[in-house]
Amino acid sequence: MGGRFQFDSPDALTYTQRPFRITMANIRSSEKDIRKTVKRTAHNQAVKSRVRTLRKKVLAAIESGDTAAANASLGEFASAADKAAKTNVLHKNTSSRLKSRLAQKIGSLAKKA
Repeated sequence: MGGRFQFDSPDALTYTQRPFRITMANIRSSEKDIRKTVKRTAHNQAVKSRVRTLRKKVLAAIESGDTAAANASLGEFASAADKAAKTNVLHKNTSSRLKSRLAQKIGSLAKKA
C-alpha cells in the first residue's frame, strides 16, 4: 500500500503507516533524503526563529533605554547567531552584520546616557 497521512493540525503531518511515502519518489534512498530534508528544514526554521526573537529582545531593550539589559540580551543574541552561522543556517557575514549593527545601537545609547 501507499503511504497514508492525515492532518491532525494544519501544520503537522501524522504518518499512519509505513513506508512514509508522501512524495513521488520511487527510490528508498530518495524517500529517506526527503524525510531528512523535512527534518532539517524544521530545525533550521526553529533556529532562525530563535535568532529573530532574540534580536527583537535586544531591540526592545534598546528602545526602552536600558543599557544593561541590552548588553545582556546582545550576548545571548550573539551566541545564538554565531551558532546559526556555524551550522550554515545563517551566513557568517549576516551574523556578523546583525551583531555589529546592534552593538552600534547599544554604543550610541550609552553615549546618550
